Amino acid sequence: MIKGRIIRLISNRYQVLLDSKEIVDTIASGKLRLKMAPKTGDIVKLEIREEKYMIVDILDRFNDLRRPPIANIDQMLIVVSAKDPDFSVSLVDQMLVMSNFHRVKPVLIISKMDLLDKDDKINLLIDNYVKSGYRVIKSGKDKDTGEIEKIVANKFSVLSGQSGVGKSTLLNRINPDFEIKTQEISQSLGRGKHTTRHVQYLPVGSGWVADTPGFSKIDLTVLTIEDLRDAMFEFEEYSALCRFSDCFHIKEPGCGVIKAVEAGLIPKERYENYLKFNEEIADVRRLY
Repeated sequence: MIKGRIIRLISNRYQVLLDSKEIVDTIASGKLRLKMAPKTGDIVKLEIREEKYMIVDILDRFNDLRRPPIANIDQMLIVVSAKDPDFSVSLVDQMLVMSNFHRVKPVLIISKMDLLDKDDKINLLIDNYVKSGYRVIKSGKDKDTGEIEKIVANKFSVLSGQSGVGKSTLLNRINPDFEIKTQEISQSLGRGKHTTRHVQYLPVGSGWVADTPGFSKIDLTVLTIEDLRDAMFEFEEYSALCRFSDCFHIKEPGCGVIKAVEAGLIPKERYENYLKFNEEIADVRRLY
């Protein structure tokens, strides 16, 4: 049986990277598509039928993301811009929650740092993520891409972020041969227009990176409040100090997380976002 990984999907056509490193065009068997729709990142089994490669089985996914629609990734490269569109702690925290929920290692890449003044308060917001233990890479027009190329080596990574933050531009800087079209930011909307229409993996050094369609908002209401709490990895150290093992870190007495926020050990804006996300999820649950 031939095995490989789907690296590109457009309509019902798939490109698969075989274990032999050869890339082949394939289709999925009708029987398989009735059972499960293949997606980019799927590790699949193929057969040759009538001199054509056909996907006949999909192996179990060790992670599975809805947005971006991709599976079996080693890490998520969360791209956010320092400016144009403006840096958003709320959006970053939403993406971190989803990455942590899926047990995918997040790496923050801050693009357009060349547009940011040294004394801009956004620098402090960015540094808070470093203090919380996240890997943060600062990128910009004149910054070298070597650090990014190192972290993607021998991995399957996904680029994720709001429209217009420069995901496609970043890949073009690493390798101009990608020829990914980019568009100017829509000034009237304050966000970019989608420039990537499908999810595909692109070779970056010795690794593979998937560029994905951008988005403006993540729906956290698909999570439970337990999911949200457990996805706040920066709470872990302090939640062990909570009086109650099932503490949600909201109003409970003896909460180690609340004490850490009051002591400045957890950034206040991050905790406030947690409360906001919790309320949004709870509101949806009340409707049902």
